[in-house]
Amino acid sequence: MRKRLYQIDVIKVFAIFSVVSVHFLLNSGFYDISVTGWMPTIDVILRTIFITAV
Repeated sequence: MRKRLYQIDVIKVFAIFSVVSVHFLLNSGFYDISVTGWMPTIDVILRTIFITAV
């Protein structure tokens, strides 16, 4: 019997979460706001990380 690699499962969960997050940002009006403070800047950084799943 082969040993299970849990790292692959973690990558799959991250990919699923990333796809859901990108679709949420698309439907929430995120792309229509202007980046004027530190909070939207963090949102843009997170979006850049999440887009890797797509």
